[in-house]
Amino acid sequence: MARAAPTLEQSESLQFAFDCLNVGLFNEILPPCLITLAARGKSLGHFIPQRWNKADNPISHEIALNPELLSRQDHLIFEVLARQMVSLWQHEFGTPLRRDYCNSEWANKMQEIGLIPSETGSPGGKRTGFRVRHYIDPNGKFAEIMALIPAESFPWKTAVDSFKKSAKSSQEKYICSNCGANVRGAQGLRIKCFTNDCDTWLKPKSSLSAVTLPLTELVF
Repeated sequence: MARAAPTLEQSESLQFAFDCLNVGLFNEILPPCLITLAARGKSLGHFIPQRWNKADNPISHEIALNPELLSRQDHLIFEVLARQMVSLWQHEFGTPLRRDYCNSEWANKMQEIGLIPSETGSPGGKRTGFRVRHYIDPNGKFAEIMALIPAESFPWKTAVDSFKKSAKSSQEKYICSNCGANVRGAQGLRIKCFTNDCDTWLKPKSSLSAVTLPLTELVF
């Protein structure tokens, strides 16, 4: 038997998730959109209006999910997708104010589908702003839908080790040539050592040369 194509399997599972949430949370009023896997900073997902077009079809919006989601439990993928679908709903039927700002209209819709907006991610947090998290209402629509969805809805999972970048990859180790003290930081720093009255500029280990174009100056 021929092996199923991973692209088709994953695309079908993402479309299944969108359709389930569209029917269960939005009464099937949301238009189809292109669902992609793409990272943008630390965001787990984002909505891009009118991103795609096709000669014989209307323009399509995009919902992008961070691939790292696929290294976690499936319910989180549904959570992030539902949240972005609220942005899709607001673009089609509401009045979004500006990009990335979560206003009261957005917050009310989130609460209606069972995801409670909160700046802290816990009860009592501010409902609007630029960095608003959410938590699940255990008695809300989203929780009811998730109780009916199969536990393993996505066949392909992210290989975490190959996806995550090393935290050290963009850092440099700086060494004091006088006393040997060292510190790690971003590339291009200008750091002076006063340990044991050294009064010496640290040098990056990779180049073993003095830093001549500082981005930030630190003293320790």
